[in-house]
Amino acid sequence: MEINEYSTNEISMDFFSNPPRTGTHCLDQSKFSPGLSITEHFLDGCRITTAEGSVVNGHHVLCAHGGAFVFEATEANRIMAEKLAFGGFRASILDYPLAPEHSVLYTSEWMVGAFRHLSEVFPNDIFHFLGDSAGGGLTLTTMQLLRDRSVARRPLRNALVSPMMDAKMRQPDLAVVSEEEVLQLSYAGKLYAGEAGVDSPLASPLYGNLDHLGAIYLTYDADEIFSRDCATLVSLVTASIGTQISTRVVKGLYHDYAMACGLPEAETAVAEMCAFFLGENRDTAQRELTI
Repeated sequence: MEINEYSTNEISMDFFSNPPRTGTHCLDQSKFSPGLSITEHFLDGCRITTAEGSVVNGHHVLCAHGGAFVFEATEANRIMAEKLAFGGFRASILDYPLAPEHSVLYTSEWMVGAFRHLSEVFPNDIFHFLGDSAGGGLTLTTMQLLRDRSVARRPLRNALVSPMMDAKMRQPDLAVVSEEEVLQLSYAGKLYAGEAGVDSPLASPLYGNLDHLGAIYLTYDADEIFSRDCATLVSLVTASIGTQISTRVVKGLYHDYAMACGLPEAETAVAEMCAFFLGENRDTAQRELTI
């Protein structure tokens, strides 16, 4: 099913067109667990928060949060960064520019700039992206831009958690999600796409060039709103050149499950992502779990 039109008279979109802005205080240094070193960088007014523990393994994970491109990072994003930092990684939360104030043309360039900035600040680090939900789509866009520009030291082992990769929402499964949710996300996608348009590979990187992106770790729930897009990504990457993908597909959970706190399946996914970033093989290729 493809939804091209929506009516703001039929459904209120105010929450998306006027989203709350709190300043993401959940990412303040005082909110992080003791035992971590926290530094802040600002790029064009947007914060990058870097966490690291007492031992750093030389790998640096850049975390792009979810929120339909319009909502701020949450406590779950800080906790994910803490897990990575206590596991030996540097972890930087990218508090990227949001819609409707900014569109993908600005936000994607900010992401490229954030990577360039951090690669200068940490010249010896090996970088990776970890993007969840909307942040997963933005991560895929950024991977494509860095490839197209032949950026040195670009991340070549990147993780996507339940990624939102199609601003147009071409193939939702209405058997598992409501039409209202699809309409809301379609509206958010249009706000994010802006003048580039929802058909642009910037806004819908699932339909961009997937060649030569390195290795991707993908995890999602088989019955979530983006499950069909995730399955499409696997098919397209399998037919691509220079890109590999390993997957963990769970059943009976929910969208973005891997970002949950205290969920055993989420902890397993995080452990696999960490091993993946380090280049270790935990046999995740084409795995399906029934919960």
